[in-house]
Amino acid sequence: MDYKKCHQKEIDKINQELNNVELLKKAINRFVIQGNNSDFKIDAIVYGSVNDFLWLSRKDIIEVLLRKQKNYSTGVHFSNLFVQPQNRCLNYNKRYENTRHNVQIKWYGLFDDIMENLYYKNNKLFSFPTDNVE
Repeated sequence: MDYKKCHQKEIDKINQELNNVELLKKAINRFVIQGNNSDFKIDAIVYGSVNDFLWLSRKDIIEVLLRKQKNYSTGVHFSNLFVQPQNRCLNYNKRYENTRHNVQIKWYGLFDDIMENLYYKNNKLFSFPTDNVE
């Protein structure tokens, strides 16, 4: 039986805790902005290729992810950053066995979030307060 079907209430409680503003700010920094092993922070995320790309500045990244804090999902997540196994390795393939116990964070809606952010900025629809978030 699917884990989510039996335990969705528990997943919802976990998500409520993970999306607490202070914890979310730390998660954004850890998983997107700086990481765990660096003294440096990124300036932006570039999406696309050399001659055809979109980008989000560090401030935009924080704004987008804080704005999406209350989005509902049946999976474990920090805003739009989803927590998942790197490889469930259900068939016990030796090639993937070493990644079976790893957890990864994925931003599945990155392109959509960049486009939405551009739309809001171009139409001056909002300004999200990001003081003291870095």
